[in-house]
Amino acid sequence: MSVSSTTSTQGSKIADRGDGWIGVETASWCMTAHAVVKADDEQVSLALFARFDNPMAAIIWALVSRMHRRGAPVILRQAIRAHESESFA
Repeated sequence: MSVSSTTSTQGSKIADRGDGWIGVETASWCMTAHAVVKADDEQVSLALFARFDNPMAAIIWALVSRMHRRGAPVILRQAIRAHESESFA
């Protein structure tokens, strides 16, 4: 698997990528999150996996999750652009 010059998107480290998909990860003092985006010519899918490393994480997530859901389309567009630039490199 090749490593691109693009190493992050939206503050999250690009952890892995393949043909039509990209995985990003991030961590804080209270939680760890991994997201996988899969794209093809017809659709884009996003899966988010969060681990609460601190009991406060569930409360914090309840407060910020709406903002994250609104930001998902932005993250998806960036992931598509990163994948496309890798494909054309």
